[in-house]
Amino acid sequence: MKTVVYLFLVAVFSIVSAQKAEEVVYRHPLTDMPPSAEDVETSPFFPEHTDQKFPIGETVTALCHFINDGSANYNVSAIMGSLNSPFEFGHHFQNYSYKTFGTIVKPGEEITFKYNFQLHKELEPVDYQLAITVFYESEQHSFSTTFFNQVNRSIYISYRVPRFIKLSNSQTVELYYPTSEFDVETISAVLYGLICLIGIVLVVVYACFPDKKIPIVSDFFTKVNQLEKNNIRTLSTKVIDVKSLVVFC
Repeated sequence: MKTVVYLFLVAVFSIVSAQKAEEVVYRHPLTDMPPSAEDVETSPFFPEHTDQKFPIGETVTALCHFINDGSANYNVSAIMGSLNSPFEFGHHFQNYSYKTFGTIVKPGEEITFKYNFQLHKELEPVDYQLAITVFYESEQHSFSTTFFNQVNRSIYISYRVPRFIKLSNSQTVELYYPTSEFDVETISAVLYGLICLIGIVLVVVYACFPDKKIPIVSDFFTKVNQLEKNNIRTLSTKVIDVKSLVVFC
């Protein structure tokens, strides 16, 4: 009887342990994130998209400038981002890669971390909320700071010469379809240039080689000359008729 009870308790303990292990394994990094450290400052910068307009289907580079103003080391472990609805932040359109670093930032140090993410090619060109979070820990505690997703953001672009660029108050980012290098205006300009070049070549050939004219050009100028002669003859005839009328009168 004791053996049966013991086996039963072992089975129950195993089931509970397995459930807890599953919860730990499948816990999403962006769920129940730890708070930020008070002595850490972060700021974002998008070197290729300072206007917060990102091309759909392409890779975007985000920079996280991390400053340790405290007295203890911080281990920057990872960065992760997500693209969310501007109306309901809990609705995620995309979760981006969890990029690990494992970089120690000592007291008084500041380091810039590079994080790349790719926008899905089937996204619609509308406004979204973009959130990018850096994860770090001290010897006792874990922390996280969402360095992009704030109102009145300032971007630190040089830690040797402190200089900040003020961004708009909007929390949303705009996505757009990337255009081809050969757009309609470029093609039209090229065609117009070719037509002008062909016209110039034809005029030069007609002027420099009168005995070897191109048939089409020669016919054109022949018809123009013939038309001018006909107009002169018609005008002369009318002048003679007018003189005859005057003499008769």
